[in-house]
Amino acid sequence: MILDGNFIFTAIKYKLDIRDRLEKLLQGGEIKVFILKSALKELKSVGEKTKSATDFANTYCEIIDDDTVSGELPSDRLKAYIGKIPGRPTTS
Repeated sequence: MILDGNFIFTAIKYKLDIRDRLEKLLQGGEIKVFILKSALKELKSVGEKTKSATDFANTYCEIIDDDTVSGELPSDRLKAYIGKIPGRPTTS
């Protein structure tokens, strides 16, 4: 599951246990959480306000290196990254 920086920040702000909630949602299935490198950079750039969210992302998320794709926003970079996955069907 790819998490957005704003999602992590808001969940922590409201004291939600992200991992526990996701495990319950997926009924005990194995959970791997990811964050885009660009989203993590965005969190870090905000500063002290997002330190808990940044710490969570660094501790519990695997970081997807999206430096190889272009896009201004992390959402644009995610679309471009997914489009580069080999074997992925393309749409016209």
